[in-house]
Parts: sequence; C-alpha cells; structure tokens
Amino acid sequence: MTDRIETVIGDYLERAELADIDDVARGILAALKAARIAVVELAETQTDPEWGDEFWQVPSDYDKHPGKLRVETGYRDGVPRISMTSIRTPMPTTEVDAYVSALLAAKAATEVSQ
Repeated sequence: MTDRIETVIGDYLERAELADIDDVARGILAALKAARIAVVELAETQTDPEWGDEFWQVPSDYDKHPGKLRVETGYRDGVPRISMTSIRTPMPTTEVDAYVSALLAAKAATEVSQ
C-alpha cells in the first residue's frame, strides 16, 4: 500500500471548512471514493461448529446455502491459500461487496498469523 490514502485525506482536510465530526467523516469518505480508494468493512470471522476452523461467509440470493472462504495452510512454499466453497460464477454484481469483504478478511487473517 502506498501513502496515497494519507495524501487524499490530508489534502481534503487542508481544503475543508467543517463544523462537526460527521461532516469530516462524510467528506473523507467522499474524497477517498473520488480518488478510487475503497473503504471496506471486513466480514466477521466465524468458526465452524463441527470442524472448529475459521471461515468467512459470502451470502447469496441464489441459494439457501451461503458460500464460504477458508484459509488453507501446509503448502510447501509456506504461502497460505484461500479456498472457496459454493461461490457462484459468474457472480451477480449485487453479491460482489460481500465477496470482496470476505476475501479481504480472510487475507487479513493470514497476515495476522504470519
């Protein structure tokens, strides 16, 4: 990641004449969006009651069984992999946000454990 996010926020705050914190928050989010920088709330980590492993759920309007992402380890190169179960493709655009949120949450979990 670059310093671009900090630069966009800093530039916005230098130009802004804002009275309250809500205006600041909305303004920062708008400035990031205008600069093509996404702010994503990461999906919540869940634990499989049967196996005890962590997963991230990807809801789908298509099926009553949501998709799941899991982190797999144990590869020779030591790099964790993210596996996907019941993730449909092509994916409707209405499901992309949930998928990206789960994918980034799974990736973040691998960075914490390294």
